[in-house]
Amino acid sequence: MANHVSDSMAQFFGRSLSDEQAQTYRDAATAGVTGIDVLGIPSGAFSVPKHPRVSPAVVVTKFQAGHGFTNNASGSANLNDTTDFVQGTQSVSIITDGAGTAKTIKKTGMTAFSATGRYVRVWVKIVANAKVAGLQLYLGDTSLTNYYKWELKSSATQKWLTDGDWHCVTLSFGNATTTGSPTRGVITDAQFRFVDDGTGPINCLVNGIELVAEPTRYTNGVVTLTFDDTYASHYTVAKPKLDQYGMPATAFVIQDYVGASGRMTLAQLKQMQEHSGWEIAGHASTGAIHAARFTSLTAVQMEAEAMKIKWFLEQNGFASDTLAYPGGEYNNTTLTVAERHFAQTRTVYQYGETLPPARRSKVRCNAYMSSGVATATVTALIDRAKANKEWLVITFHDINSAPSATTDYSITNFNTIIDYLATAGIPVETFGEVTYGLSAY
Repeated sequence: MANHVSDSMAQFFGRSLSDEQAQTYRDAATAGVTGIDVLGIPSGAFSVPKHPRVSPAVVVTKFQAGHGFTNNASGSANLNDTTDFVQGTQSVSIITDGAGTAKTIKKTGMTAFSATGRYVRVWVKIVANAKVAGLQLYLGDTSLTNYYKWELKSSATQKWLTDGDWHCVTLSFGNATTTGSPTRGVITDAQFRFVDDGTGPINCLVNGIELVAEPTRYTNGVVTLTFDDTYASHYTVAKPKLDQYGMPATAFVIQDYVGASGRMTLAQLKQMQEHSGWEIAGHASTGAIHAARFTSLTAVQMEAEAMKIKWFLEQNGFASDTLAYPGGEYNNTTLTVAERHFAQTRTVYQYGETLPPARRSKVRCNAYMSSGVATATVTALIDRAKANKEWLVITFHDINSAPSATTDYSITNFNTIIDYLATAGIPVETFGEVTYGLSAY
């Protein structure tokens, strides 16, 4: 085992480790120790990640005894499940029929509560996530004649709700569709609706619906512009355009691309931070790891990767505590390590983000810019973020005059978006600025 660990560390740190060093590192990583000195890295080189404070909430229900929710005839339900919960002493657990028939739990005619100036927060758990065809929350009135509806099912390959885990999910009203004429000021009805894909049942548990205050700092929402993979165009095209309006951005850097052909140099990255207010953040230590994704790494390898990224940032004077998952992919090992080393981590899950996010190691990105994304789509998202006090994260890759790759974006369209953003009345801040700006919230 020691030789295997030593070989793994050598692969990631570019030098061999003694068996004793490798074992010490493995023990420290298992214990959650950061900034250990066995690799020749100063123990003070890593900052302690900051996690979002749980906001004061208006409780709609925690699904405790006497909650009053009922279920329809399809599938089965345990309305008082005392075996699996994270809030109180019980949850509600349902199992669908496996044939695609909707299963619901619902309560109408509650004492009216107001969601004005608030986000929605729910606790959910899914088993057999791959078979989920629909997972919706309804809030409304008049026996749900009028309602807001949120779809929690992810259509992306990477599921934000990972299988078999409890999740706290925050929802902006910007993510909801409406039927009838609901009003946020008078909510009397609530319903969860679960649908499998017809290939077998799913088991879903719910453990709470709350309303949490929208931010006081970002009364018009906030936009963060992110640029992935160290392309030279981030310096030659994006930076000059953002400089025109004094806008900062966050660059997610692949370390061994720095100085390569078609990529930014270290001097350029430092100039972007020092003179244009950019945040230089981590993405991967090598292009090979970026291509393979963090999900291909063992726990020890992921720990080493995180520490190598952090050390690159520290030794080059980049004051960032931010990471972006390559390809937006993660698993529980990735999340655990990311939370140990970074204050916030970006996904590419396209959903409106709240302030603060429910989980800073899975910040949602509502605008992932491929060559086919119309400028009107992005300007509408900017308007929506302003109206609903959302955190809109926009992700770009290479910006050029003739996009050829899927992730390329045209210079003309990029300029159109930035010009619009400059007049939209919504602040533009880096990832780190938003995270630490919310620390007092």
